[in-house]
Amino acid sequence: MPDAQGERWIVAGEDIHEFVEGWLATKVAAEEHKPNSLLLLAVEDPFENDRYFYGMTGTMQCIAPDTWGGAGTRSDLLLFAVPAAYQEALGPGPGKTWTGPRRHVRDAFDYVNEVGEGAAAHTLRRSVGERARRRGEPIEPLEAYWAKRSPGARAEHERKMAEGDTRVLRAAKALDGTDGDPWDSMPTV
Repeated sequence: MPDAQGERWIVAGEDIHEFVEGWLATKVAAEEHKPNSLLLLAVEDPFENDRYFYGMTGTMQCIAPDTWGGAGTRSDLLLFAVPAAYQEALGPGPGKTWTGPRRHVRDAFDYVNEVGEGAAAHTLRRSVGERARRRGEPIEPLEAYWAKRSPGARAEHERKMAEGDTRVLRAAKALDGTDGDPWDSMPTV
């Protein structure tokens, strides 16, 4: 049954309406009122151009920890995948106006339903491949930073980065049901 706004939260053939409504009513609502939260900054920041970035990032903060590494239910992964694919495809973009977490998530669901779960999953996999490619390119300030640390510290950092990429790949699989290959969308050199 639709909520008061007439919305249903359906993706990848699954109705996750109750799950999304519960998440909005608890985790997101709690975060909106925390001092210094990104969702509060999205409303109160004096620099209007920064509000959308704060809002989309704050919204993701409310679901991302539940899906870290191998954690999270299928509903968690789908809820993570939808705004992640939307944000990856469209970016924060200058000139976007923040209208709140519910509207942002609605726009993300509309986007994924328009382009299809396969295209959204492809966007997520491509983002993993692009990040991996960038991590392989030497960046002088980063190399200087890691040169001052133990090899174990760098390995731990890379392990944590891989957990984030694992989450994105699991979310992509939740969307389209396939493992896909993050490298299949990368341009060849």
